[in-house]
Amino acid sequence: MPAHRAVLESENSSKADNARKNTAFPPVCKKCAEPQKMENPTKNLTIFRGILVRSRELESLAL
Repeated sequence: MPAHRAVLESENSSKADNARKNTAFPPVCKKCAEPQKMENPTKNLTIFRGILVRSRELESLAL
């Protein structure tokens, strides 16, 4: 009986290894692995500041 259990355990472990290999993520190329460069954050802040200034101007005209 113990020999039969050893065979079952080895079959189960080899099945688990194969399943792990088949579902593993594919290797990533260097180009895809490089971090993406962020857009210039000051540009976004400048646009936002312009919107705020314009909305304040419109509020003052409405008063």
